[in-house]
Amino acid sequence: MALLQHLRPREVHWAPLLLALLLTAFGVLFVISATYDANGRYGLGREAQLQFTWWLIAAVGCFTMAHVSIATWKTLAYPAYGAAVVVQVLMIALAGTTLVPVINGQANWLVIGPIRIQPSEFIKLIVVL
Repeated sequence: MALLQHLRPREVHWAPLLLALLLTAFGVLFVISATYDANGRYGLGREAQLQFTWWLIAAVGCFTMAHVSIATWKTLAYPAYGAAVVVQVLMIALAGTTLVPVINGQANWLVIGPIRIQPSEFIKLIVVL
């Protein structure tokens, strides 16, 4: 089983891809307009810079994931779901620590240095698998 596959342009479902790209671009533009900073680089506030950075990371991830074969996704589905359940249980167990701090009364964020990740968002993707 090959991990990666060659993706031909005619095999890509362009309409949903372009629609998702357009919707996320609008979201980034809304964040940029809401956090405009005249002193910031290109007028971008901190939140807009982070949003744009994550958008670029997601675009690269999307392009990479499109090249992974269906057979590979099927093989990874159950182990990924098991890992997701373990992460959620650890989030509950570690709630209130520096790794999973309580933010606005909720312990939903995994904090690793300057990066904050919400594991439940990844679990949504894993459930779809």
